[in-house]
Amino acid sequence: MIGGFGSGIPPRRAFLAATCGAATTLAFAYSTPGVDLVTLFAGTWLCAGLGAAWAVRLVRTLQNRQLAAPTRADVVRWAAVPVIILGALAMGRSGAALELRWIVSLTALDDAVQGLPPVDVPPGEPWLDVTLPRTVGLYPVVRAEQVPAGGTVFRDSYDIVADGGGFAHLPQGPDPDLFDREFDHVEYRHLGWDWYAWVGTVDARDPFVREDPEPIATAPPAP
Repeated sequence: MIGGFGSGIPPRRAFLAATCGAATTLAFAYSTPGVDLVTLFAGTWLCAGLGAAWAVRLVRTLQNRQLAAPTRADVVRWAAVPVIILGALAMGRSGAALELRWIVSLTALDDAVQGLPPVDVPPGEPWLDVTLPRTVGLYPVVRAEQVPAGGTVFRDSYDIVADGGGFAHLPQGPDPDLFDREFDHVEYRHLGWDWYAWVGTVDARDPFVREDPEPIATAPPAP
């Protein structure tokens, strides 16, 4: 096992470092407006594998009466593994990972918006594509558009659990009809100041609802 963990002693630095890496991967998956599916899959399996190894070894250690009583340092090292994994999951699910990564990228996002020419896009008119670097702050950008009311919409490049998502700089707040031509539902999360994270979805037919086709009219048989 990693760092001599298989010998019955508490997790060593190598195992704790691997746990931190797996937990960071898991939290990183939630640091986008949607969820990065590839990173989420990798982080989940890594955390599950390390957690299972920790649990099995802990049970065996507790059952071995020949081992000396654990010291305070041993208890801390045993407790560190689940605390790290559960802490990363809590950060991801609560949105703290998203907000942390966004706040680190805030200066670059603000600079990108302030560097755009002032354009008044009338409501209902096509949005204007703007050219930005492929990476702004810590986020990749596949497309950026200026929208009505002086807003700017950024789209990220992650495989998210939705049909679209990214960030939006909306000085007048989110317009519920902003994405009407593209999505059926859009959820906004206010990050701070004029910045929002958004995720859009398109309604699809429920695969569990049976839709009986209309009966086909046929001519009566000839006499």
